[in-house]
Amino acid sequence: MARTGLEARRRDHIEQRGACRQAATSPQNRTLPSTTPTSPDGAVTLSRRWGEPEAIQVLTSALDRLDPTFTRAKIGLRVDLGIALLKHDEHEEAAKHLGKAASMAASIGSQRQVGRIRKTQLAP
Repeated sequence: MARTGLEARRRDHIEQRGACRQAATSPQNRTLPSTTPTSPDGAVTLSRRWGEPEAIQVLTSALDRLDPTFTRAKIGLRVDLGIALLKHDEHEEAAKHLGKAASMAASIGSQRQVGRIRKTQLAP
């Protein structure tokens, strides 16, 4: 039986979330070594380490390996990469990723990602 448009979109969303979860829990993508004694497991989430040099490499690698059909995951990774690049004063490269993410987010109606992008552009 063929899925309706809504059912197909729902299934695609579930699959994309699964890919994001898989990428997030991958040992090389989820965490970076911690140098802070407050981290009980010796690692912190990547979002807390955007300023670390390894963040750009990890995010770029994840983006390169991501299934191209996972649009929402790709948008999120591009936003994260844009933030990491901004933290390293790589504004031109960040603008490329944030611009592509904004275009993709607008095309699928992802208000959450559009909001994240707007916040990065307002940040000093």
